[in-house]
Amino acid sequence: MREVKSQDWSAFCDRVNQNGRGSIVSVQKLDQDGVRTEVSRNAEFDGIEFGKRDDCNDQISIRGSAEQTLDHEIVEPIHIKLMESEGGRAFRAIMIEAEDGVTQIDFQPVIKATWLEGIDLQ
Repeated sequence: MREVKSQDWSAFCDRVNQNGRGSIVSVQKLDQDGVRTEVSRNAEFDGIEFGKRDDCNDQISIRGSAEQTLDHEIVEPIHIKLMESEGGRAFRAIMIEAEDGVTQIDFQPVIKATWLEGIDLQ
């Protein structure tokens, strides 16, 4: 698992948008109490954005289209982590940890590491 440093979150979202639009994504949320909820399955990925919700809170928004519109917001993200595949040459999922739980976004096809060149991954 690799982590995107917080100062690169906006650039990370831009790169995923540039290269991953049209991918198929499934989104799940794991609440702090351990309850897993399927937010969307097999949606066409439109984008992910990092920004301010208000003066105090950051927010990440995930958009897509499926049988129902995918419009999921994550308030106060803490970490963005990437689940590695293909020996570190790709990432199969994005894990976004926030105060109220973890959101997992699975990508098909996977996110290529070359898309993220220049972004600081730990």
